[in-house]
Amino acid sequence: MGNAVELKVVKSLVKAGGVARVNGKLKERFGLENGGMAVVSSGEKDILVNLFLDEMVDEENIKLREEDIKKLKVSEDSLVSVTPHKRLLHTSFADKFL
Repeated sequence: MGNAVELKVVKSLVKAGGVARVNGKLKERFGLENGGMAVVSSGEKDILVNLFLDEMVDEENIKLREEDIKKLKVSEDSLVSVTPHKRLLHTSFADKFL
């Protein structure tokens, strides 16, 4: 899956899913982009999240929302794999509508 990094799950206080936070140092090491999409995988299930870089999150952690933790079928302190999501379409048409 490319530049995957394994991180420990920390539960966010926000319940609604679709957003995760990781430490900003992961940007250079693994090509994770602030506000970009990433695939989070538990080995059993994969989800797509908007990923935000946050210096307040420890380097070895990912802050996931309750809804996403349930979808992944993991618990707090579980390890998950995080991979930058590559868009399949790179055209000006796709940029306007996706």
